[in-house]
Amino acid sequence: MTSPEVGEINHPRVGPPLLSWLAVSVDDIQIGWRGRHVADTTAMGRRFTILWIGQMVSQLGDRMAYISIPLFIASLQGTSLQLGIAYALENAPVLIIGLVGGVFIDRMKVRWLMIASDVIRALLFLGLALVARGDFTSDATGKVLVVFAVAFMVGGLTNLFETALMTIVPDVVEPRFLARANGRISATINLGNIAGPALAGILVAATSSFTLVFIIDSLTFVVSAISLLMIGPIDTERLTSSNTFRSDLVTGLRYLWNEVRLRATTIAAATINLVVGFIEATLVLIALDPELVGATEGWQLGLLYSVFGLGAIAGSLAAPRVSHFMGLGRTTVIGMIGFPIAWILFVNTHYSFLGLVYLFIAFLMLMLINVPLVTIRQTYTPAILRGRVIAAARAIGWTTLPLGALAGTIVAEATGQFVAMARWSALLILIAGLTLLPTTVWRDTRGGSSGRRTQPSSGRKVVRI
Repeated sequence: MTSPEVGEINHPRVGPPLLSWLAVSVDDIQIGWRGRHVADTTAMGRRFTILWIGQMVSQLGDRMAYISIPLFIASLQGTSLQLGIAYALENAPVLIIGLVGGVFIDRMKVRWLMIASDVIRALLFLGLALVARGDFTSDATGKVLVVFAVAFMVGGLTNLFETALMTIVPDVVEPRFLARANGRISATINLGNIAGPALAGILVAATSSFTLVFIIDSLTFVVSAISLLMIGPIDTERLTSSNTFRSDLVTGLRYLWNEVRLRATTIAAATINLVVGFIEATLVLIALDPELVGATEGWQLGLLYSVFGLGAIAGSLAAPRVSHFMGLGRTTVIGMIGFPIAWILFVNTHYSFLGLVYLFIAFLMLMLINVPLVTIRQTYTPAILRGRVIAAARAIGWTTLPLGALAGTIVAEATGQFVAMARWSALLILIAGLTLLPTTVWRDTRGGSSGRRTQPSSGRKVVRI
């Protein structure tokens, strides 16, 4: 299931540097509510196309691993506890990377950091392929321990890579195409969510082995690394002064809290993921429960997953155009209001064509939250702080996913109110969306990019990464 990045945006909005950074020229003014992040048909450039194709292949590998690792553990007679440990180890680095990884991203040459992440992940999966073949150990327990180590390292590197990707996109495309670029990347991720597990399952079934699927997974990261090499050096802004690690970390966190849009949307993302975590953990039960959706056949469950994947792809592609007419903030709020309404209609409708329509709309709306949120973070964060701010926002948002899954299921079991919670927990997102209506997030319909590159301010310089 695709959770919003939602968890995936500033300094107090005073002072000449920020005001000049948010400056708007007459030529940039749109008609009516139209925002600056346009969804026109102009090409976004060769470099973004190469980056996008590389990520399309890489995301396929990520999603293949999502199903192949737990399947490999299960094939070794692994227990549910071992599956849970592997899942936790893969996701645990999110908080750590969110706190310190952003500092490294802002200090280092990001493109080379991403290439290194790809190469290491390729080697890890190649090693896992050898383990699956029995080259290092034939003991099932030893293989499981290797999987645990790989899951933790891959989880950390993937989180670092994804955060770096969000920081690099604004330097690859013109600001007015930023939402469109994010929409394409989001659609690619959601396509991978559908194709990756299916391809992994087919390969395992056809070969009765995990060796080939892990080798292919390794090669997808090689393709991603090659694409990053092909786009060449990227100009971005960096501070010329040298600060301590702690000072840089605190500066990023302070900026995230002080910029009103980033603070409000980060809190909103954490709230959304609290509910999405519960939904994600119990989706199969919701689909099968006769008091809720009541899917009785395996193909019906498969169709449900396909429909929400297609809805997410459609939403990823639609979000830039909606942002063009409504603005980033309003699009986010519309998604926060639309998703819970469509979800509540879905869980209160027995399995039917109408129910599938509600599910499609729900996940379309979820992407109307996701794409603008990512773009808001990129738009309202200067290049010198982008890594720290985006990493911290992601950490805060993603931390509530497991909390929602754990707390929601515990409360549901303790009270015996699973059906009621499944039906109405999404109201929390609706309330959060409504609270944003009187805020700057709703009023700011344009977004901060002026369509021009920011000139370096005092104490900054343009460097090649």
